[in-house]
Amino acid sequence: MSKLTRNFHFGFTLIELLVVIAVMAVIAAAVLVAINPVDKIRAGQDAKVQSDIAQVAGAISAYETGNNGTLPAWTDWTAISGGLLAAGELTAVPQDPDGTGALYTYTGATTVGPPPTALVWSRLQSRKYVGTALPSKCISPALAYWFWNTASGQACGSCAVPTVAMTCVSPQWLP
Repeated sequence: MSKLTRNFHFGFTLIELLVVIAVMAVIAAAVLVAINPVDKIRAGQDAKVQSDIAQVAGAISAYETGNNGTLPAWTDWTAISGGLLAAGELTAVPQDPDGTGALYTYTGATTVGPPPTALVWSRLQSRKYVGTALPSKCISPALAYWFWNTASGQACGSCAVPTVAMTCVSPQWLP
């Protein structure tokens, strides 16, 4: 018998490699669209906004309790954040999560009815709250806001710019 010789080629052809790369690119694009990293960043910023407002709300409530039910007399965000810091109610002033400047708004000690009311609010940006279709809470062009006021002592969202007269009841939405 004669000895048979076989030639074995180890590895992949160029076409096989290109097909694998193309399939991986399609899968990567689909995953990137499904994850939407920009919206995930905005959702994280929204969570920080909600946390910051809860922190300031607690500080205002503590100030009010320690001062015989008197709300802070400061009228804007710079004054309230610095005043609560100086009074020892805040250990650090909450900062804008996206770094674009003043994010929080404070409307202080206005008399809507007894007792006086204060309001802290900010905008929310993720698609959970603002979008072009359901399940977004506010359909564009409306903007979403997170607010807390002393009248209800509760934080909630709204599709309209918050005012001191608003409380966390319909048409506002709870967390």
